[in-house]
Amino acid sequence: MASKLEQDLVSVAKEYNTTVTLLTNRKEWDKFFTDNQKKIYVVVMMASYCGPCRSYTPTVVKMQTFSNYPKNDVALAFVENDVIAKVWPTCPLRHFPSVFLLKNQMAESALPGSASGLVEPTLPASKLAEKLTEMVATMPAPSKKSTLTRTTTTTKMTLRYNPDTDYRPVTKFALNHVKTLQTMGYNIEIQPTQNLEYSPQLLLGSQMLYGPHANSMLTRLIEESRHSASRKTST
Repeated sequence: MASKLEQDLVSVAKEYNTTVTLLTNRKEWDKFFTDNQKKIYVVVMMASYCGPCRSYTPTVVKMQTFSNYPKNDVALAFVENDVIAKVWPTCPLRHFPSVFLLKNQMAESALPGSASGLVEPTLPASKLAEKLTEMVATMPAPSKKSTLTRTTTTTKMTLRYNPDTDYRPVTKFALNHVKTLQTMGYNIEIQPTQNLEYSPQLLLGSQMLYGPHANSMLTRLIEESRHSASRKTST
């Protein structure tokens, strides 16, 4: 069931005869990038309990009708707080609302110009549209082929946890998932490590995921492997 905030965004989109894309899982996230060949992808992280979100996000929906909004080169989507770990496990989120400007066909990389591609939520929608127009003018056309990176069985991964102090369910969950992935052929190592500031930690290439975000990634890998095996069996 859609939250009150999501319902409000849909209502605003209808009022201004525009659209709103709400992402709720990783499949929709990947589809958002592969189906939209754009120069810039704008992803807005929001929460129903967040007062600024309720006032700011509708203006971002309206932004699509502004004369200075480069609609032919920009794709816009919204993600609510309770599904962020499923949609974008590595999201460098610090507060709500957060607006991320992402590169064409690079879902895990941000555009240059601000930390992690993050735009200050105090930036008015009209100024955001202006910023997007300026950025689009300096960017090349998007690639026709998707270059989204995928985690495969050959990707080197490491799970670190503190064996002396960390007995939380989130760590047990991660350890069980890693053992499952190892039986599936994934190149993943369990590394007991003392004096960790955050535990567990999943090192995935150049990325580091913590706690629930690490578990979301591990769960996704298991689901994708099982789905792939099921497809091979059916054929």
